[in-house]
Amino acid sequence: MTSAIHITDKKEDLLAAWHKGLRILQTGNFLAATHYGKVGKRFGVPVVIVTSVVSSAIFATMGESQHAQIQFVAGFFSLLATVLSSLQTFLGYAERSSSHKEAAVGYGELRTEVQVLLAGDLSTTDDLDGRIESIRTRWTALDKGSPTLPSWAYGQAAKSVA
Repeated sequence: MTSAIHITDKKEDLLAAWHKGLRILQTGNFLAATHYGKVGKRFGVPVVIVTSVVSSAIFATMGESQHAQIQFVAGFFSLLATVLSSLQTFLGYAERSSSHKEAAVGYGELRTEVQVLLAGDLSTTDDLDGRIESIRTRWTALDKGSPTLPSWAYGQAAKSVA
């Protein structure tokens, strides 16, 4: 009987450690998703503004060659819009935000499952070993399919969870 209790205690310790790790990963991925979403908007809004200015300037100077300065400014803003939109596409902040949000949801689902196990009596849980193995397998698959969590996001999450 003492051996069974000791094994259950070890499994409870394992699940508690997993719960903390999953909470850190969930929180960190939500932080990263929020960050990349904000950065993406910081690129997106100027692109919209600059392209609007370029469009207005081009229409204002159509057929009027004496406004060379306006045409030069329009050309500059057109180049700026192209650079900003290229950077926005290349850096992929919207995609990063989305993939981190998906990862956070996945880690959250696993964390909830661990939390439910911890809330019950592990010594009477049906197929505890199978459930632990299932969580481990899904966690590994989630890690493989998730974006790398930036160290700053992991650090902030670890501090908030501690």
